[in-house]
Amino acid sequence: MNTDFLTDTSAPRYAYESDDEDQFNPLSGGSLPRTARVSIQGHSRPEKTAGTVIIASGEAGKAWAQGAQLDEQRASIVVDNSVIGFVYFPPWSDATIIVSETLETLPTWAMHPYAEAVISFYKPTRLLLLDVYPTPLYISTERLEVHYAPVRYLRTSGTTAPDPTFMPFSPPNLIQATCAAFASIAMLSATEIILLFLPSRHMPIPQGNDISLSPYTSGDMNNSIWSGTIMRRVHMCLTQDSATNDPAPWQGGSVFLKQSEIKRRGDIGDGGMYI
Repeated sequence: MNTDFLTDTSAPRYAYESDDEDQFNPLSGGSLPRTARVSIQGHSRPEKTAGTVIIASGEAGKAWAQGAQLDEQRASIVVDNSVIGFVYFPPWSDATIIVSETLETLPTWAMHPYAEAVISFYKPTRLLLLDVYPTPLYISTERLEVHYAPVRYLRTSGTTAPDPTFMPFSPPNLIQATCAAFASIAMLSATEIILLFLPSRHMPIPQGNDISLSPYTSGDMNNSIWSGTIMRRVHMCLTQDSATNDPAPWQGGSVFLKQSEIKRRGDIGDGGMYI
C-alpha cells in the first residue's frame, strides 16, 4: 500500500497566495493619478516655431548658467505654482534658453506633462539638452576613474561627436530624468535632438511624489566638479549654431557645487535596511 507521509502536514507559507502581510502591492489602492498644471508666464505665445531651444537642467544647468551670460530672465515656466523653468533670450543668440529644475525638481509623474507643455509652446526645430549622468553608476567596458570621466552625448542625426573629447552615452545605461521626456516627445515631430551629459560624482536622490527642493546648492568643495575648459567646450557646442554673431564666451573658472542636507529614504539609522 502506498502511503503519503505529507498528507497530514500543512502547506508551507510560500505555497499560499501572497497577501498584504507578505509584500507591498503597488497596484492595490493608492491615490488617483495626478495631472500637472503647467503654464508659461511672462511673454505671449510665439507666432512661429522657436527654431533652436536649449534646455539646461539641474546640476548641469545651474553650473552652465553661472557663466553663460544669459542676460535677464524673460519668462517663467510654472508647474503647480512652483517655478521650474527660467526662460532667457540672450542678445547674442537666436535660441530660446531654458534653465530648468535648478531650484525645485519634478517628481516622475510630472516630467512628461512639463516637457509636453514646453515642446508644444515653443515648437522647436532643434533641441539641445544639457544634464548630468552619475559616473559611479555608469556601466562601461573600460575602467575609467571618476575624475577623468568624459562628457557624453546622444544625438538623433549624424554620427559625429559634438566635440572630439565627448564620448557616446551607450547602452545598457538609461536616462531617467526630465531630459528623457523632452527627447521622447520631440522625436515624434522629427526634431533634431542633441543631448549632452556632464559627469557627476553625485548619486541620484530618489524622486518623491511631490515637487521638492533641488538637492544641489552653490558652495565650496575640496575638489571641483567641472573645469573651466570642460564648461567652455560644452558652451560652444550648445551655442555655436544659434549665435547671431560670435557666441558670448562662457566666463568662469572651475565650477563648485555641493549636495544640500536632504535626508534620503532608507538611510542607516532612519529605519532603513541595508546589507
